[in-house]
Amino acid sequence: MSRKKRKATARTTKAVPPNRQSKKQSPVPWWRRLSKPAAWIAGVATVVVTGVLTTLPVWVGREGVDGPAVKDWIREVTRAKDDVRYTITHENDGWIIALPEGVALTPAQRSFLAKSSYTVPEVDGYTLDRLAGELRAVGGAEVPKQTLRLTVEGHRNQPIRVDSIKPVNIHHQKPYDGTLLLVPPQEGGNTAEMVFNFDDVEPQARIALDDDNGGYKPGEPYFLKKTLTIKDAAQDVVVIRSMTTRSAVSFEIQIDYHIGDEARHIVIDDGGHPFSISPMRCADHSTLDADGALISQGHASYQKILARSSASGAIDDVRNPGHFELGTPFC
Repeated sequence: MSRKKRKATARTTKAVPPNRQSKKQSPVPWWRRLSKPAAWIAGVATVVVTGVLTTLPVWVGREGVDGPAVKDWIREVTRAKDDVRYTITHENDGWIIALPEGVALTPAQRSFLAKSSYTVPEVDGYTLDRLAGELRAVGGAEVPKQTLRLTVEGHRNQPIRVDSIKPVNIHHQKPYDGTLLLVPPQEGGNTAEMVFNFDDVEPQARIALDDDNGGYKPGEPYFLKKTLTIKDAAQDVVVIRSMTTRSAVSFEIQIDYHIGDEARHIVIDDGGHPFSISPMRCADHSTLDADGALISQGHASYQKILARSSASGAIDDVRNPGHFELGTPFC
């Protein structure tokens, strides 16, 4: 019996590349599972925000994004609280100031008056301007008129439309009869454009008109005929003449204005105290004939009068202050 030889055969296995070898995969961390959706969301958000910023000027217009109103809002939030900045000064109409009863000059003030003259206008740091400021600060009133120079400057991108300038917190009392400092101006008075007449029941800003005596009289309401717009970083000047013939008056000044559609106001005082004026206190008045020629001089009446000599310029007490000859245009 013959045996059949079996042909030996070898089973060959193809080599598998290392990168294709099967192995057990470890689980993917959660943060990796979220990374792809998060990147997708971030990409979409970037596209949306970019689109909004790109099309915003088209939606609301350039004025809506970069307009004066927006700039003013930014100025208010960041630093600039004042819409209007101002300075107010007393114009030199001479130094005629009356003190109420019971208010006296200090020794330093009297020393200055005793030493000053036309040729010596300043003594130990004192001038008439400084003296006048100190007298106003203790209640002194200018007589019989007052001229103020109001300078205003806008601090907003939008124009500031002034609606009115008016006296407020008005208080009346009898004319002052204490001490009178009488140093009239050497030249003509200052030019005024606005008048407060405190003889009116409700004083308001009126146009200043020339009278027949080189002064001013109130005309029509100022803001009925004129406008005032304050622009950014630009200054406007208003000269205000206040007058009274019946009573001493203290007051402050209010400016009403609009920025856009919003109404606002500011109140101005005289360095922490009100402005004050008083009529000249006359014992009698000058008389004139039918042609306007002077018949007799009027007289002022105060407890004390300090007047400047027209010859030397010295300022000293006058005799008989209760019946001091003064004449026109005061009495």
